[in-house]
Amino acid sequence: MKILIAGNIASGKSTIARDLLSKLPNWSYHAIDDYRAKYGDHTEAGEDAARGTFIRDIVLANDCIIECSGVGKLYSLIKPQLTHMVLVKTSADKCIERYKARDTSVIVPNEWGVWNVEESIKYIEGCHKRTKYDLTLSGSAKELSIRKVLIMIGRKRM
Repeated sequence: MKILIAGNIASGKSTIARDLLSKLPNWSYHAIDDYRAKYGDHTEAGEDAARGTFIRDIVLANDCIIECSGVGKLYSLIKPQLTHMVLVKTSADKCIERYKARDTSVIVPNEWGVWNVEESIKYIEGCHKRTKYDLTLSGSAKELSIRKVLIMIGRKRM
């Protein structure tokens, strides 16, 4: 089983995914930002290396949780691997507030130019409205969200 946890930047995807993994200890976890941190070097080639390794690891995995925004080219490449798609829904304003509080930046290629997180968050929010998800979760109701995912995949234990 391969579950995509998608959502906007700073929507709560990582928090929900990591807490869900504590209930599914034999599952693997693949987050594009982790791959960018490990393989990316702020160039297009580094981004390609991160994406390629990310996709390869997803293809080779059995039961896994996959985390990325769920829109764009990367999504189209991993979609055939997915058994379930879950959206973590948080308002754009809340995502911007959370992102600014983190004092971190996503590793993106320098060739992409100046990256505006606020514009990206608003763009991604619109994209999610056009995608069909099996389950939509609140980015602020973590325990309920985890329970819903476990029920969706047939594991009702907590």
